[in-house]
Amino acid sequence: MRGECQMLQCPNCGRQQELGKFCGNCGTSLEKIKQEQSVKQNIEEEKQTEFNVEKSAEETVEDIRGSTTEASRETNRETQAHETAQQETSATQTTSSSNAQSSASDMQTGLKKYWDYSLNLLKRPGEALHEKEGNFANGLVNMALYALTFALIISSVFNKQVRIFDGVEIGILVRIVFYTFLALAACLLLLVVCLLIAEKISVKKLTFKTIVAQYGGLLVPFIYFHVAIFLFSFFGATLVTILLFNFSIFIVFLILPAIYIYDKTVYYQSTPHKVYTAIGTVLLVIIIFFIAIVVFGMSAMENMLEILDDFFYYNF
Repeated sequence: MRGECQMLQCPNCGRQQELGKFCGNCGTSLEKIKQEQSVKQNIEEEKQTEFNVEKSAEETVEDIRGSTTEASRETNRETQAHETAQQETSATQTTSSSNAQSSASDMQTGLKKYWDYSLNLLKRPGEALHEKEGNFANGLVNMALYALTFALIISSVFNKQVRIFDGVEIGILVRIVFYTFLALAACLLLLVVCLLIAEKISVKKLTFKTIVAQYGGLLVPFIYFHVAIFLFSFFGATLVTILLFNFSIFIVFLILPAIYIYDKTVYYQSTPHKVYTAIGTVLLVIIIFFIAIVVFGMSAMENMLEILDDFFYYNF
């Protein structure tokens, strides 16, 4: 370095001194020594400068390499994240598609099972009397279908009776079907309660779910009967249609309960008074339904009258 002071050594006597053109001991000239030291110092400074430049360049290159590496790593991370997201999206889509296909397949399987079940009971309705709790859901479905097909018959008769089938608003038809379905479904559930009461008095062997499964199974032939009446209502006489679905109501709500309880008293040998038990069941159904109509029937009649008022108000 230029700020540092180097000692001058006499080439003749070897004496060292900091300053001076001549040796203080022997008088030998020191100019040459000073020049050599100056050249040497310049060379060292140049080397140091080159070293610093090289070091700085290396550090810059390292920084650039580090930045490039980090950028490359960041790019790789983003690419991996994007690929992962694509894979997850693809997996989700595949799962959703698989679930949809599985649901559709399960639905088809369920419909086929119910179809086979209903055809079997249509051919041999007596087997419904021996259904187990496992068919509770099928019993509920049968009750719902019976109520729905009955509601469709009522709406069809209404359309034909007013002779403006094409002019009836869809909203009025939907309301007729909806309220009729609810009313009949409630009546079927009330009927099952009546059977449960009669069973607990005379048999004491069955549960609510078992009764629903068995009595709901007995409704299968009448569901097909309702479908036939509904189709007939479009082409046949209205009076005949009304007689047919009233016949269905009479059988389902009065005759079938007596047959059901009679069969159970015979099967379990629970009482010797089988005929009286069956007749008592019918009387119980009549009494409970009379009370239900008195308590709740007026409200249902008001809803139906309101629908009719709306229809005649907007169409006449």
